[in-house]
Amino acid sequence: MEKVILLESCGYTRMGISEVFRGNPRLDFISLDRDRFPDISSILSIPKLMNFDTLILGMSDVPSVSFLDTKFIYNYYRKFKSGKKFLALSSRDNQRLLAEVYNLKIDVVDKNSQVDALVQEVDDILGDPCRGRIEYANSQILTQNEQQTLVCYLDGKSMVQWAKECGKSPKTISTQKCRAMRKLGVNTLQDLLTLDKTLCHSK
Repeated sequence: MEKVILLESCGYTRMGISEVFRGNPRLDFISLDRDRFPDISSILSIPKLMNFDTLILGMSDVPSVSFLDTKFIYNYYRKFKSGKKFLALSSRDNQRLLAEVYNLKIDVVDKNSQVDALVQEVDDILGDPCRGRIEYANSQILTQNEQQTLVCYLDGKSMVQWAKECGKSPKTISTQKCRAMRKLGVNTLQDLLTLDKTLCHSK
């Protein structure tokens, strides 16, 4: 039996998704409140949750929360690589930050689907050993140095601090940050945090 954690907000609870998954006899299923478990370490701190097989993340469309979801996925990948399965319930259009800055690709199930279709797609992914893995996917939009600099910027590090850590001058790091943001078509940190929303509105 596959042990599955659904990390969800109250909006997903109202949709009744948890109850549908609980009815699947193939799954050992537990639902967790996203607000109580902001990162993967908070989940792993509870012994009975440590041996899960798959985590399903219900992502938000609110830009500030969506960014925290993206950081959660990045840290999940750093912790497990492809060792544990992962998939997201999300809008199809809010993955640009994840792909272009963090260079990661995930399986996404459209949360706006009808519940039956959503559950069927999740079941298909869980049953396929080749799906449900976070993959490194170099977008080739940013260089490795630009990507690392933006990740540190998003983590709240100052460019001076990051320059010391990687042994480069603050001017070089600042240039990398500005060049990366120019490539992504953004000017400020807030623009970067709303990158996915900007993409959606431009369609």
